Amino acid sequence: MFHLLLGSKMFMRTPKNELSNIIFIIVENMNQGIKLVKSREQMHEVARLNLKAGRKAMASSSFDSAAKYLLVGIGLLDEKSWRTEYDLSLGLYDAGK
Repeated sequence: MFHLLLGSKMFMRTPKNELSNIIFIIVENMNQGIKLVKSREQMHEVARLNLKAGRKAMASSSFDSAAKYLLVGIGLLDEKSWRTEYDLSLGLYDAGK
């Protein structure tokens, strides 16, 4: 629970223009507490953060890390996500291309 709270607080307190500077720290913490996330809205928010981290890792040629983030993000999607969160779903599945 500690890591999820820590990651969430960091995310909420970080200005959007500075998010990319600490995205890996935020996502690593949130992912450690991912089993505690229950609402679909929270799952989608964490999936979005994993997508951002995955894209940043890909841009720096950190392909193992990118795959890890993207797979966690995909794991947070449900069967309705392609209808309700199409751009997020497409981004996660398409990021590896």
